[in-house]
Amino acid sequence: MRVKILTSNNPILQLALEEIAENLPKTPDFAILSMCPCYPQTDIPRCITNILKINNYIAFNAVDAFGNTKIVNEGVVGIFFYFEGNTSVDLFYRSNIPQKNFSNLLEETTRFLKEKENQLNVIIGDYANRIF
Repeated sequence: MRVKILTSNNPILQLALEEIAENLPKTPDFAILSMCPCYPQTDIPRCITNILKINNYIAFNAVDAFGNTKIVNEGVVGIFFYFEGNTSVDLFYRSNIPQKNFSNLLEETTRFLKEKENQLNVIIGDYANRIF
């Protein structure tokens, strides 16, 4: 697996992602993107798929993020993964889970992790306004 980290401080989402896209050697297999909350939330998925040409990604809001050795304020930080051999990504995500349904989420996540026990598993969680 190879990884490339790219950043942009452009205050316009489309221009920030175009700047990053110009520096990608090829379309990545997977990406983790930290996005400034100042970008229009409804535009983020469309811009990621149209500009970066990525379908497998995780994007989340962050006021500050690390991009190599610098802190990026109000911008985008992307970690782009290029897999070698027969490697791939399986995404398992649930969103807007109310606290009363947390046990269901826990059971689903446990079942998924047991099925993928011989693989690398990364868990990213969020809790806001009593919703996971």
